[in-house]
Amino acid sequence: MSDSDIDSANFAARVLEPFLNEDEAKFGLDDVAKLSGLDQKTLRDIWRALGFPDPRPGEQLFTSDDIEILVSIVGLIADGSIDVENARQFARVLGSSIDRIAAAQIDAWLRTAAEGFDEVDLEQSQQISELLPHIINLIFRRRLVTEARRRLLRASEDSSDQICVGFADLVEFTTQALRLESDALNEVVSRFESIAFDVVSRFGGRVVKTIGDEVMFVHDDPVQACRLALELAQQYRQDDSLSDVRVGLAYGTVLERDGDVYGHTVNLASRVVSVAFPGSVVISDELKDIAQSRGEFQVSPIPTHFLKGIGEVSLWRLRARQAVTTPA
Repeated sequence: MSDSDIDSANFAARVLEPFLNEDEAKFGLDDVAKLSGLDQKTLRDIWRALGFPDPRPGEQLFTSDDIEILVSIVGLIADGSIDVENARQFARVLGSSIDRIAAAQIDAWLRTAAEGFDEVDLEQSQQISELLPHIINLIFRRRLVTEARRRLLRASEDSSDQICVGFADLVEFTTQALRLESDALNEVVSRFESIAFDVVSRFGGRVVKTIGDEVMFVHDDPVQACRLALELAQQYRQDDSLSDVRVGLAYGTVLERDGDVYGHTVNLASRVVSVAFPGSVVISDELKDIAQSRGEFQVSPIPTHFLKGIGEVSLWRLRARQAVTTPA
């Protein structure tokens, strides 16, 4: 282990020290079962869904806070507010989301340590960590209201049940990943994600997920989705630190579940992006008439493609007749 690795580990350990000393793991699974009134199998299932390994027989794995969490979930199950399967599913989503937040925080600490740190850096990192649960709560409440309003709008009589699904794929990322050092690769990934989240948010869309060199996004408004896709292609084209992206966009019905989307429209968009040229936006046939009805877009056919798992489809290249207008 290098000196920098030791310094990074020491920094992270010191930041975490207040949290590690907060509560002591002194309860086993049988203790939790007695306190909660729920059988051990269900408790184990929920604990595993949250992303934690099964406790071994006799292992004192749980803290008082852990018991409070599990008993709270059990209470919702017991009074009929939520059934066991919904509790498990929500636990999976919550666990995976919080896991990513925790990993991102640790990575931030390690980057700080790698650059050299002093007591001021340590104190600031501890303050941020203590504020993080409050910040998460505020963001959660805001996002909850935003998503509720969106679902209510789509459920209204005047709103379509179709949405746009898009993918943006970074060209030549595999080649870059092979030749770049870890720090340089991290900068490429960070820059790629930064542009994607910024553009998608500015145009009122939602990033569903990022998968290495690819971002998946959705938008309820097909016109705004077209503007968003063109702006993505333009932003990456203008960024000297990144290669171009291919963007594929499809329009249709989807299954929305736990923050993700599924169905034919998703599969179509993921296949469409693979046939787009670097720096271009390709749209599905369902979007052609919508785009053509707007004077701001230029739509031209590309050769018919046979897409795996879908079949032969007509596809169209989307261009802007003028500069894309970014929402105020």
